[in-house]
Amino acid sequence: MMVRLDKIMHMITCFKCITPGLEDDQYTTPPENIEIPSSSLRVMKRIGAISSGINMELNRKTIINSIPYGRELFLFDHLAEFSKNICKESEPDCDSCDLSLHCDFHNKKNDWIN
Repeated sequence: MMVRLDKIMHMITCFKCITPGLEDDQYTTPPENIEIPSSSLRVMKRIGAISSGINMELNRKTIINSIPYGRELFLFDHLAEFSKNICKESEPDCDSCDLSLHCDFHNKKNDWIN
Protein backbone atom coordinates (compact mmCIF):
# COMPACT_ATOMS: atom_id res chain seq x y z
CA MET A 1 0.00 0.00 0.00
CA MET A 2 1.21 3.45 -0.87
CA VAL A 3 0.56 6.48 1.29
CA ARG A 4 1.09 9.88 -0.33
CA LEU A 5 3.10 11.95 2.12
CA ASP A 6 2.65 15.07 -0.02
CA LYS A 7 -1.14 14.80 0.38
CA ILE A 8 -0.85 14.21 4.13
CA MET A 9 1.43 17.24 4.50
CA HIS A 10 -1.00 19.32 2.43
CA MET A 11 -3.89 18.35 4.75
CA ILE A 12 -1.85 19.17 7.87
CA THR A 13 -0.76 22.51 6.41
CA CYS A 14 -4.31 23.48 5.39
CA PHE A 15 -5.74 22.51 8.78
CA LYS A 16 -2.97 24.44 10.53
CA CYS A 17 -3.75 27.53 8.42
CA ILE A 18 -7.42 27.49 9.39
CA THR A 19 -6.79 26.73 13.08
CA PRO A 20 -6.25 29.85 15.18
CA GLY A 21 -3.52 29.72 17.82
CA LEU A 22 -1.71 26.67 19.11
CA GLU A 23 -3.84 23.61 19.64
CA ASP A 24 -3.33 21.31 22.63
CA ASP A 25 -2.34 18.37 20.47
CA GLN A 26 -0.21 20.28 17.98
CA TYR A 27 2.74 17.98 18.59
CA THR A 28 1.91 15.01 20.76
CA THR A 29 3.13 11.46 21.10
CA PRO A 30 0.42 9.31 19.56
CA PRO A 31 -1.34 6.77 21.77
CA GLU A 32 -0.05 3.25 21.19
CA ASN A 33 -3.36 1.98 19.82
CA ILE A 34 -4.54 5.12 18.06
CA GLU A 35 -7.77 4.57 16.16
CA ILE A 36 -8.36 5.87 12.67
CA PRO A 37 -12.03 6.87 12.38
CA SER A 38 -13.80 5.68 9.23
CA SER A 39 -14.72 9.29 8.45
CA SER A 40 -11.01 10.19 8.44
CA LEU A 41 -10.26 7.30 6.10
CA ARG A 42 -13.01 8.47 3.76
CA VAL A 43 -11.45 11.94 3.52
CA MET A 44 -7.94 10.52 3.11
CA LYS A 45 -9.19 8.29 0.29
CA ARG A 46 -11.01 11.16 -1.43
CA ILE A 47 -7.99 13.46 -1.18
CA GLY A 48 -5.82 10.69 -2.60
CA ALA A 49 -3.54 10.22 0.40
CA ILE A 50 -4.40 6.51 0.51
CA SER A 51 -5.84 4.08 -2.01
CA SER A 52 -9.58 3.47 -2.02
CA GLY A 53 -9.04 -0.29 -1.83
CA ILE A 54 -7.21 -0.21 1.50
CA ASN A 55 -7.54 -3.08 4.00
CA MET A 56 -7.51 -1.39 7.40
CA GLU A 57 -6.45 -4.46 9.38
CA LEU A 58 -3.29 -4.81 7.32
CA ASN A 59 -2.49 -1.15 6.73
CA ARG A 60 -3.39 0.85 9.87
CA LYS A 61 0.23 0.89 11.03
CA THR A 62 1.46 1.95 7.58
CA ILE A 63 -0.90 4.93 7.61
CA ILE A 64 0.10 5.92 11.15
CA ASN A 65 3.80 5.62 10.32
CA SER A 66 3.34 7.78 7.21
CA ILE A 67 2.07 10.75 9.22
CA PRO A 68 4.83 12.97 10.60
CA TYR A 69 5.49 11.93 14.19
CA GLY A 70 3.50 13.95 16.67
CA ARG A 71 0.93 15.14 14.13
CA GLU A 72 -1.35 12.07 14.20
CA LEU A 73 -3.90 13.35 16.74
CA PHE A 74 -3.92 16.80 15.15
CA LEU A 75 -4.65 15.32 11.73
CA PHE A 76 -7.31 12.82 12.86
CA ASP A 77 -9.10 15.37 15.06
CA HIS A 78 -9.27 17.85 12.20
CA LEU A 79 -10.26 15.18 9.68
CA ALA A 80 -13.13 14.12 11.94
CA GLU A 81 -14.45 17.70 12.14
CA PHE A 82 -13.81 18.27 8.44
CA SER A 83 -15.73 15.11 7.50
CA LYS A 84 -18.77 16.28 9.48
CA ASN A 85 -18.91 19.79 8.05
CA ILE A 86 -17.36 19.73 4.58
CA CYS A 87 -16.41 16.30 3.23
CA LYS A 88 -19.64 14.57 4.18
CA GLU A 89 -20.31 11.00 3.14
CA SER A 90 -23.09 12.07 0.80
CA GLU A 91 -23.06 15.43 -0.94
CA PRO A 92 -19.64 16.75 0.08
CA ASP A 93 -19.39 20.55 -0.02
CA CYS A 94 -16.46 20.82 -2.43
CA ASP A 95 -17.16 24.51 -3.13
CA SER A 96 -16.21 25.52 0.42
CA CYS A 97 -13.38 22.99 0.80
CA ASP A 98 -9.88 24.32 1.43
CA LEU A 99 -8.43 21.04 0.12
CA SER A 100 -10.33 20.84 -3.18
CA LEU A 101 -7.51 22.17 -5.34
CA HIS A 102 -5.47 19.01 -4.65
CA CYS A 103 -8.37 16.61 -4.04
CA ASP A 104 -8.59 13.55 -6.30
CA PHE A 105 -12.34 13.20 -5.70
CA HIS A 106 -13.10 16.81 -6.58
CA ASN A 107 -10.76 16.77 -9.58
CA LYS A 108 -11.98 13.32 -10.70
CA LYS A 109 -8.52 11.72 -10.64
CA ASN A 110 -7.01 8.36 -9.75
CA ASP A 111 -9.38 5.87 -8.08
CA TRP A 112 -12.56 7.88 -8.64
CA ILE A 113 -14.92 7.03 -11.47
CA ASN A 114 -16.22 10.04 -13.37
